[in-house]
Amino acid sequence: MPHPKDRTKEYPAPLCRGDRAVYLILLLLLVSVSVLLYAKPVSAADAASVHIQSDGAESVYPLSEDRTVSLTSCGYHLTVTIENGSVRVTQSDCPDKSCTAMTPLPMSGGAIVCLPAQVIITVEREGGDDDDEISSADIILG
Repeated sequence: MPHPKDRTKEYPAPLCRGDRAVYLILLLLLVSVSVLLYAKPVSAADAASVHIQSDGAESVYPLSEDRTVSLTSCGYHLTVTIENGSVRVTQSDCPDKSCTAMTPLPMSGGAIVCLPAQVIITVEREGGDDDDEISSADIILG
């Protein structure tokens, strides 16, 4: 039986150039997959905003946050609802109420205009072209 002190220690072989390349590729792949899985994508609604113009002032709200905005302009009261990535007028006391009959504006743009209250509501995309927004406007004059 050999004596315990006579044993030689076995060490793993050192890494060669090919092994290092494989480990580096695996590390880069792991980091790439982690970034793809955990990075928060920017949705289109996050990059769009609602612009409400009334009485010479403009208010801007993100389209991605649900909220209700009440405003009074030219003696008329309007309730604007931003919900699920779209905006619409839910209540108005103007004479014809055509702004409340419009379909909600999606993030792709458009406009709602209430002439008696002199209110213009538009959806604008970040980095969008102004000409594109005008050409896609859906306007009801009432």
